[in-house]
Amino acid sequence: MKFSNSGKLNVGVALGTLAVLGLMLGGLLLLGFTPARMLGRAPGPGDQVDQENPKLVSMFNEHLASEKTEMQALVERKIYLPQTMEAFEAHLAHLKTVETYTRYGMNSLRNRNAVEIAVTHQDGTRRQGIYTGQVWHGSTFFPIKLIRIEFQNGLAVRAWTNGVERQSLPDSHEITNWLSSLADQVRKDFIGLQGEQIKPGRLSPGEVKAKWDEPSGAASPAPSPSK
Repeated sequence: MKFSNSGKLNVGVALGTLAVLGLMLGGLLLLGFTPARMLGRAPGPGDQVDQENPKLVSMFNEHLASEKTEMQALVERKIYLPQTMEAFEAHLAHLKTVETYTRYGMNSLRNRNAVEIAVTHQDGTRRQGIYTGQVWHGSTFFPIKLIRIEFQNGLAVRAWTNGVERQSLPDSHEITNWLSSLADQVRKDFIGLQGEQIKPGRLSPGEVKAKWDEPSGAASPAPSPSK
């Protein structure tokens, strides 16, 4: 078979393009950009949460106490019903473990590799996929901190991590914000589970009208309880 000059040129361009693509693919593989890292789960050493850190226990409990104070303030502002605090304490007492993990593993290069929370209750019920708002990418230079906390009677009693937190001082803003965010997520998880049960009911149309008809300075009617 004979090729014209233009045909030979096209074949040459195609072969050159394939060669370039092959070199690019080989380079990506050498750099660690494997199909598993780019498309699937790719756990790494940073996913191992097996280093106990007793110092974190009291530190986390301090932040949890702050979340209780915040919840009480919301109750006093009538954002939540008075029985909310009792329900929150019961929720905490029912916790067995709270742990963070990456959805696809620390070595994954997938987009939206969310850092999530798994909660195990005292009865063995496990819930996972609770979004923290953080996203991890395996090409990031600094690894992310992961933690597992064991609870008894509503308080943390033991804590394990992947060891990354030891790269920072215990009283640094980084560690403070990390533990504060986790305690806040525990409270928000409780609120999400409770839904409308802990919220005051909305005013009826008649109660709204009565509020507008009140003389200035008169007390507002209390919201109707949720049903």
